[in-house]
Amino acid sequence: MVASDLSTQLETLSKPEEKIRCCLDFMKEALSQEGAPNFKEFWEARRICLPLFKEEIPPTLRHPFWEEYRILTKEGRELKEHFDEESTFAVEQIDLAIQALEEGIGSFDQGTYPFSSTLEFPKEPESMRGCFAAYRPIQQKLEVYQLFASRIHSLRKELIQTNMRVRHKNDFFQRLSTLGDRIFPQRKELLSELSALFASDVEKYVETHFGENSFSHEKVQRVVFTYREEIKALQAMAKLLVLSSSAFSATRLQLSRCWDQMKGMEKERKKQHLAKKHESFENLQKIEEKIAAFSEKFASGEISREEGKKILAEIRLEMRELSLTRADLQTLLDKIDQAKDPIKSQIAQEEEAARESRAELEGKRREKLEEFQGEVASLQEKISSDSIDSLLLELEKLQKGVKTLSASKGEKFAFDQKLRLIRDQIAEKRTEALLNLSEGDRDAIDHLKALLEEEQKRRKEMKGKIEELRKLLGGSGLSIAKSMEYNALMVSEKEKLGKLDETIEEIKQKIRAFT
Repeated sequence: MVASDLSTQLETLSKPEEKIRCCLDFMKEALSQEGAPNFKEFWEARRICLPLFKEEIPPTLRHPFWEEYRILTKEGRELKEHFDEESTFAVEQIDLAIQALEEGIGSFDQGTYPFSSTLEFPKEPESMRGCFAAYRPIQQKLEVYQLFASRIHSLRKELIQTNMRVRHKNDFFQRLSTLGDRIFPQRKELLSELSALFASDVEKYVETHFGENSFSHEKVQRVVFTYREEIKALQAMAKLLVLSSSAFSATRLQLSRCWDQMKGMEKERKKQHLAKKHESFENLQKIEEKIAAFSEKFASGEISREEGKKILAEIRLEMRELSLTRADLQTLLDKIDQAKDPIKSQIAQEEEAARESRAELEGKRREKLEEFQGEVASLQEKISSDSIDSLLLELEKLQKGVKTLSASKGEKFAFDQKLRLIRDQIAEKRTEALLNLSEGDRDAIDHLKALLEEEQKRRKEMKGKIEELRKLLGGSGLSIAKSMEYNALMVSEKEKLGKLDETIEEIKQKIRAFT
């Protein structure tokens, strides 16, 4: 009811108390209506009601009516103050929200707005790889524009529902309209650009794989699951991108037609898969029988190890030409490996026997080396006591024994060094004996000349040995240990050569003394 209705109703009433009662009820209704009180009608009804108290009213009614009128007036003023406070708070909050929106749009226009979108898809379509560089900047801007547009719409709805002075409300609507002019045209342009780009890529994909001239039933059926996943990924991408409703519907329809073209292919593929699986099972049984027959023959000794290897190789070659599933192929390979176990066992037994034989031969060889080492040590001990002739005979025997000895180059080299040392010691002993002969013994001249010749021969051998060591040390690839060993040998040989030179000079002097 409005104030005009109230005036019409009052004209139908004759008594003042009835008119006051009608006005008071109207005032109560204006304050207690749903939502915000209708203060305009309340104050108008109060203004109409006040002059009625000046008319003739029974005293018993005047006081209650006046008290009720006073109470309603007080409640109206309190409610007005309360709603004025709420309106002021709402105005402040809406003003802050619009200010934040204006700052956000300003920073976006200046290029300083922080983007949070990374355009991540649950599964990126293979056909769109390399295209995201074009999608990402447009999508990011559109998401920001969508956010700003959503805030503008929500603020407009809130303004419509909020009671405030018309001046404030008009001012807020004007500010939101200005922000909308900065947002909605750019959003529409980017939306059209992104929609056209996505629609073009989808059309290209459809034309490439499902067009009238490009669609291949056999090709699609062979990888039907791949195409299905690709279409699902494209549909998911359409949901995530900010597209126009027309572009979204058009691309959805194109992809749905592609999906319809693949209907029934999955059943055909499953049927083919079952047929292939059945064929694979028959081939599996066939090869298993051959492997079992081979195992029986090999266990009974009908075929040799080399023949067994050849048979298993032929079975593997036959498997390559048969249709087998991956699981059946792996099963057969495992069975072939099991069938090889007896062959491997035989080889392992033979290798073990060979190792034992080599170990036995090595033991015997070690025994001979130790025995020969003992003979060399025995000869070393006899130098001071035995005659020179017997020592030379035994030395010659040992030198021949080194050549026939089953030993490594290093071991022979060590023995040669020891025998050379013994030979030098025998030669020194012989030289000393000859040098101690008296000058009257003319037969000693022949012995001295023979000794000189032998010593010069030894000197030549030593020079050759030193030269050989020098070449080894000058070569590359020697380890530190070998280099140190050869250095020590060279120093030893040079010391021996010095002593030998002194001996040769002494022999020459002795010969000159006899002549």
